[in-house]
Amino acid sequence: MGINDVISLPREVVKLSKGICSINEEVLNQASLKNQVFSPPANWVWTGERPVITEISPSVDNAAARGLFNRLLELLAACKPEWTGDAERLKALGEAEFCELVECTIKGDMPGFQGITGSLGTAPEVAGFILFHTVRPFLKLYSEAVNPVLDTELWMESFCPVCGGAPAIARVESGDGRRYLRCGSCDTEWLFRLLSCPRCGNDDHSSLAFLRIEETPGYELHVCESCGGYIKAVNERNGGDRQVMEDETATVYLDLIAEQRGYRTETGNA
Repeated sequence: MGINDVISLPREVVKLSKGICSINEEVLNQASLKNQVFSPPANWVWTGERPVITEISPSVDNAAARGLFNRLLELLAACKPEWTGDAERLKALGEAEFCELVECTIKGDMPGFQGITGSLGTAPEVAGFILFHTVRPFLKLYSEAVNPVLDTELWMESFCPVCGGAPAIARVESGDGRRYLRCGSCDTEWLFRLLSCPRCGNDDHSSLAFLRIEETPGYELHVCESCGGYIKAVNERNGGDRQVMEDETATVYLDLIAEQRGYRTETGNA
């Protein structure tokens, strides 16, 4: 049984995910944007104490972002007809409001974000989803530009050293078995302790476990009984392929298995 045969995802979910990836790839391949997104001052050196984004914000091409935003709204309405009304309200955003929403999303300013979307009467999950995918390509470009000047081997925090985002998946190296977390927003990878929960910091080995899926060796769940959290993992030591991490639909079945067992990604004490 192959990894994509473990569970059949709804057709509209796959269509939406593939469509988002296709649209985002077009943005990521624009060489002009790559040169604009990260502009550190002369002689700047990362201190390693805070995420880079708190010192240098990424530059976002607002015209490119608005074009991406509108295409994503059209895709969303086509794949999720029940969200069409919200998509139309978001499409009517003025330029100033749109730019402010982009900035709030990048900075994680939820009060500011909710203030704008609330006045539109837009469902928070729709606005959050579409803005996340609007800024994500720019954060990826930012990460690509930032990473060559970073040493993330000593970071060891549960959040991204580049953008401050939460990890979405982990990777266990084939050689010495070191575990790297991968940011769900900008795709930066950084070293993190193998026997420690990236959600709550628990390092009591008796309450940590690796749940291996018989049908897909190499793809597993790292769970914490202390906070009830989990993170998906690609274990290269057991045959996992890191390329799977590039396809967001490929490991959704792990999320479903985790939910069935009562684990969750967002935890109260994380």
